Amino acid sequence: MSIQKVAANIDADIYKAIKKKVARNKFSKILRNFIINEYKPSGDLKDNEPTVKQFEVKPISLNDETLAKIDRIVDDHGKGCNRSRVLRDVLRQLSAALESDNKERYKTSEQIVHSSYYFYEGTREKLDQIMNPWERSSKIDYFLKTEYDPGQFVGDDSKIKNAEEIKIDLDILARSRLISVAQENNVSKSEVMRDVVRQLICKDTSKDVKEFKNVLIKYDQILGKEKVQSVVRDFYKSK
Repeated sequence: MSIQKVAANIDADIYKAIKKKVARNKFSKILRNFIINEYKPSGDLKDNEPTVKQFEVKPISLNDETLAKIDRIVDDHGKGCNRSRVLRDVLRQLSAALESDNKERYKTSEQIVHSSYYFYEGTREKLDQIMNPWERSSKIDYFLKTEYDPGQFVGDDSKIKNAEEIKIDLDILARSRLISVAQENNVSKSEVMRDVVRQLICKDTSKDVKEFKNVLIKYDQILGKEKVQSVVRDFYKSK
């Protein structure tokens, strides 16, 4: 996964405020995680952007995935929208999130624990369908700290056969949460990690279903219900 430094014309005051709130050397990682996992363009992104007192060009470190999302947003909004405008919106939202009651979820640590966990056969393939292999650790780490619900823990109902060993690196904050859940349920860390991945995959599947339904609604308005149904039927008949 490559990292690119993108020059962005941003709101100097908001940028400085965020830098004061996050630990040293954590800004880029927190920003990338926020863009991928939480950011949604504001309704006033293009036409009614809040007033900026002082602009400042800053190099922003983004990976391929965050750049791709930003570029999609720019394309969706058309003329008048650009990367800098999107990044100003991102930083405004991130600044507000860092002031929220749930700001603890943005904590990260440079201390990384390298471990392997055991999963049911086929888990690696399912993960590879929803994320790139090199993003696996960071996405699971982020999900474990921000969205994983221990109250929905589902333990194994049978012994694993033909287990898959998958290497997942966690920072010590995510690792501590994993250990805490394992101790509370009197199970192994691998069993908790299997539940973390189960919830992550379920969440991603639900998101895909919602996006698919939105696409159907869009084409239903354009083509009509009967035409959409015909296209879908023809697709499955041809498979």
